[in-house]
Amino acid sequence: MSTTPASKKIDVQTFIEEGVALLKENMESHSSFDPNRPYDEKNAYFIELARRCEECLFLPGLYWIAERYFKTLLKEILEYEKSHNKHFNKGMVYADLGIAQMAIGKFDAGIAHLLAADEEDRPFVHDPHGILNSRLWKQFEQHVIVDYLIGFNQNSDAALKFSVDEAFLNNLFVNMDLQDCLFFEGTIWAIRDNLQQDHSVPNVYTRGRLFSGLKDLCLLTEALLRKKQVLNGTLQSDAYITLSKLLKNALSTQSSNLSQDLNTNANNLKEFVDNLEIILSNASSPEIRRVYCLQLVRNFTGHHFDLSHAIVSPNGHSFFDLYETTLTNILSAILCFKHINVI
Repeated sequence: MSTTPASKKIDVQTFIEEGVALLKENMESHSSFDPNRPYDEKNAYFIELARRCEECLFLPGLYWIAERYFKTLLKEILEYEKSHNKHFNKGMVYADLGIAQMAIGKFDAGIAHLLAADEEDRPFVHDPHGILNSRLWKQFEQHVIVDYLIGFNQNSDAALKFSVDEAFLNNLFVNMDLQDCLFFEGTIWAIRDNLQQDHSVPNVYTRGRLFSGLKDLCLLTEALLRKKQVLNGTLQSDAYITLSKLLKNALSTQSSNLSQDLNTNANNLKEFVDNLEIILSNASSPEIRRVYCLQLVRNFTGHHFDLSHAIVSPNGHSFFDLYETTLTNILSAILCFKHINVI
């Protein structure tokens, strides 16, 4: 039975102190980590400690306790290793801490600890997406990422001609490298969180994060296109070509005509907003709208950072008035690229 604060109604500080005491006992009694020993032995010193706080990783009101608990235990392990010349596998503690941090919105720290967990377990032959296949991760992924992207089936701005379901998205995720998948999902997570914040309290910092989030999605898409073409042997790994060329390569077998005369470059925010509105309003097909939107946003945000709300299009729209439609088009481009197997 769980012994978390939720079930015993004990003081959080006492709960953490008890965990630290148990951890110290276990580190004294367990030998250093040996990657040549069976996989299960790597967690032997920590498994009971993880179970004590398991409930906190599934109840929203207790995520902060899990973050504090596992952060404290990690600090103790690192200090013990340094002073006692012993080494323990920290895959489980890194993973649990990362999940707790993602749950409370500490995206950068959470992803860093999830990747640290993957690195700790590298001596073993294991599923490279093991962390993301866990029940801990799936509880968040389902509601924050999967349900959101499945909603594109009914989103008129996405205009998808194929169905997005859990099987489709799982195939998208598992075929990405772990770091790419974490970056993709974490970026969507952060963008949606910042959109809620901006709706509540509009401010220049949050809009800066939103601006950077779109840039990151575009750069990741470019990287995924490049990796696929290198894998297929159509591009040398050391070759440098632009996103425009990558897109032409990827879409060369598609029937859609992507030669509509729409400007995907901008030297300043005014040109960017004007060109973005034209693409979103005048593209002759959803395919052209998605691809040209991706190109324009990547080209501009990769070289500029301008959050002015005073710069507007001829129809009176600022960039952030067009932001959510732009986001939908970029994400639907990624889904379409997966559908035609070019990422």
